[in-house]
Amino acid sequence: MKNFLSVLVLLTAFLVGGCSDKPVIVNSHTADDRVILEADGAYSIGSGDTERNGIKISDGEVLKVDAQITSGKLILEVEGKKYEFDKSGETFIDVSAGDLILAMTPESGLTGKIIFSAAPKP
Repeated sequence: MKNFLSVLVLLTAFLVGGCSDKPVIVNSHTADDRVILEADGAYSIGSGDTERNGIKISDGEVLKVDAQITSGKLILEVEGKKYEFDKSGETFIDVSAGDLILAMTPESGLTGKIIFSAAPKP
């Protein structure tokens, strides 16, 4: 019985700790008035995996998203609205002027670089 319990504990440890060799979180930072998010096979397994970063948007500007995604997707929540990015390209999101909080959640093995910045309204 003791051996069975030891094997069961060991098996549980492998299942819980070794389910994925992919990172759970991503790296985001602010540089030159931009928020840069980089991920390499990132998955979200809970609300703690959401990166939050702030950006300032002035009057007459929009939030520019420059996505360079090779796989997976990113869920962005800003001002109570959700946006999904799963391909490379530029997107412009009309937002209120002021300090915004970007909530960024990786999904489906997100790999790539996404740059958020303020840009003049197109």
